[in-house]
Amino acid sequence: MMTQKEKLLIQYSNYLKMRNYSIDTYKSYMCSVRKFWEYCDRQRGNPSFDKGHAVQSYLAFRLTVQKRNFSTVNGDYSALQWFYKYILGREWDVRKLIRPRMEKRLPKYINPKQVAKLVGVCPNQKHKVLFLTYYSTGLRLSEARKLKWEDVSFEEGIIHVRKGKGAKDRIAILHKDMADLLKDYRKILPASQTLVFAGKYYKDPMSKRAIQWAFVQARRKAELPEWVTAHVLRHSYATNVLKNKTDLLTLKELLGHKKLVTTSRYLHLDTSHLKISHNTLSHQCLQTVIQQTQKDLP
Repeated sequence: MMTQKEKLLIQYSNYLKMRNYSIDTYKSYMCSVRKFWEYCDRQRGNPSFDKGHAVQSYLAFRLTVQKRNFSTVNGDYSALQWFYKYILGREWDVRKLIRPRMEKRLPKYINPKQVAKLVGVCPNQKHKVLFLTYYSTGLRLSEARKLKWEDVSFEEGIIHVRKGKGAKDRIAILHKDMADLLKDYRKILPASQTLVFAGKYYKDPMSKRAIQWAFVQARRKAELPEWVTAHVLRHSYATNVLKNKTDLLTLKELLGHKKLVTTSRYLHLDTSHLKISHNTLSHQCLQTVIQQTQKDLP
């Protein structure tokens, strides 16, 4: 017989699906509720544990004991809030259940020379083109791995991002040099391959782990910091776009941010965004890498 917890989880699962959350958000929220229950079960017999303040206790435990960052605990907060309000039908008092204070950290980024070094050490052509795609378009990890050739418009110089974060479509700019590289790269792929960056089987996208491992290997060879990831290339794109005198509202749309305050973080990275600068891909180092990559393609 199905337990009460299992019934509640099914209800919550259906609720999240109706809200059309991404697969990653869905899995994260379901996991948050399960971990919360596990925490409460471990507190049985603890005289100092107050069930009425279980959520506060759990979030504090995640922050101070498990040392989870703001983003993770903020996700736990949202998951439990929806579960309490819409599945359990309980009051959620935001005055008592406040969100953890946001960490005001500046996005990390690398400069064009470091990007060229990262791309240059890749022995795999697919990885080279993938890394340059992240850097030149600002796509998220999940957006690039699911990108299809039908969404790349070489004539218009744009990429149609389908169902990005928040299930929203948007447009990304495809630089001419990057477009030429993608055209050359496409020639070495099976004619029936619809995905730009397929995995082991050309009908499936590259897995997240495969992309992350590719970054680990490349950054170690290039002797770059351990925090260099696909998302760091997205930050690097945003930083260079601002240096190129692109206004903040335009950058917000290009990155697919919901709120302008999220985009405004990049203003604090470098005041040189107020000066005239060059396009991210016009840097001599990257031009050399792109030209070499094109030569290596059969």
